[in-house]
Amino acid sequence: MYQWEGKIADEKEVVLLLKTEEKLAKKVEGEVKKFHPYKIPCIAQLPVKVNKEYKEWVQKTVEEK
Repeated sequence: MYQWEGKIADEKEVVLLLKTEEKLAKKVEGEVKKFHPYKIPCIAQLPVKVNKEYKEWVQKTVEEK
């Protein structure tokens, strides 16, 4: 439940977790805004630390595209 335009709204929502590199965060944000049905979606960026192997895999994957 949340307040929107002076009224209480009660809608079902889904959380979407996306993982990417920090340098691509703005691009991802733009894509989410393009397709999200809300006028003001909640887009939160959380800094995380990952293991070296995973980070290298992500970087390699991004470079291949």
